Amino acid sequence: GLPGGARAAAPGHYVAPAAARRLVEAYYCRPQFAGVAVWDATYAAASQPFYASVKGALARASADRRLRQCPPEPKPAAASSVNTGACGMSHPKCPSWLCCSRHGYCGQSAAYCGAGCQRAFGICS
Repeated sequence: GLPGGARAAAPGHYVAPAAARRLVEAYYCRPQFAGVAVWDATYAAASQPFYASVKGALARASADRRLRQCPPEPKPAAASSVNTGACGMSHPKCPSWLCCSRHGYCGQSAAYCGAGCQRAFGICS
């Protein structure tokens, strides 16, 4: 979720409306994307422009065919062994016991280790 106001987040962790829009555009195509949660309601209610910005970004992403389809995964390149939770060409490898999914995330289930698993960045079934 995204903090609905600067006071709802720890210092330095507020996500400005323009950054929230970029996040929607970057993740809208992913099958796991289910929308945007905005919290804390007490602070968010005072920030209607933030809500309007996120709602507009979701509406634009829904209408833009390019944002509904993820670009093809680039061919994997060598990566470091430090893990951030994401994996793939522009991210490091997963820990040795995890798989790197076709969508670029580390995990253990069939969704991560099955079809499209990126063997160069983690284990695969």
